Amino acid sequence: MPDGIVLATHSQPIVASDFLDSFVTPFPADVGHADNKHEDEMERITMPRCVRCPDPSYNDLARRNKINGASVLEVLISPAGVAQQIRPVRLLGYGLDEQAYDVIKTWRFKAVTLKADGTPVPAIVMIEVTFRLY
Repeated sequence: MPDGIVLATHSQPIVASDFLDSFVTPFPADVGHADNKHEDEMERITMPRCVRCPDPSYNDLARRNKINGASVLEVLISPAGVAQQIRPVRLLGYGLDEQAYDVIKTWRFKAVTLKADGTPVPAIVMIEVTFRLY
């Protein structure tokens, strides 16, 4: 304010979490996106496949507001087939993005491999988690 008058103040604590940290944690520079490879690279690698992928659960807030939609996350899949790092890309809100984040941490994948010799390699993929009330 020009006169130095404070009209109101508000304080809201923000609790740090893995989910919030994921927005600012960069992916390793030497790991590429498996789904954005050029044609010649696509011929050299396999795409990852989810082998154990339980659905996330709805929370009460989202259910009460009848929220449907999708949360999109980038996921770094390790050579062991584990979601090593997750970054939200498109948010749905109502706590559902956190639900998607938490459940993807438990997923197991058949990792990206080199077609030439079957060597597992790390890769980043986009995953869309759909929330639908029936």
